[in-house]
Amino acid sequence: MSALTPWQLISEAMTPLAPGITATPWGFWATSAWVALALLLHDGFSRLERAVLPGTWLGKLITDNIALGALNLAVGWSVPLLVLIVAIRLRGQGVCDYFGWVRPRAGQVVVGIVLALAIQLAMSGILYVLGAS
Repeated sequence: MSALTPWQLISEAMTPLAPGITATPWGFWATSAWVALALLLHDGFSRLERAVLPGTWLGKLITDNIALGALNLAVGWSVPLLVLIVAIRLRGQGVCDYFGWVRPRAGQVVVGIVLALAIQLAMSGILYVLGAS
């Protein structure tokens, strides 16, 4: 029996259930409890990080390196996402089905990128005009 790579596990979690298999979602209160657990773990991770890392060589390395800072953020925010994925898979559903995610069309992706860049440009322009660049 071969172990699955992390990418295979993510791919498996994202695939919808086979046709004919029905799985009931968690109820409102159970879903709320899972979300609360996810957010508590995220907050706990952040608090632990702020308590342990400042003043250490690792904390300085993360603070001074933008790539490590981005990785640190990604790891911190992956904890709640992983909790929700586990909760959904325990129920026997695919993540896309549970959240109602659909693959966007190429045109929608282009519009999203253009709008994100326009917002960033507008915010930078406003800050520049106000002298707060």
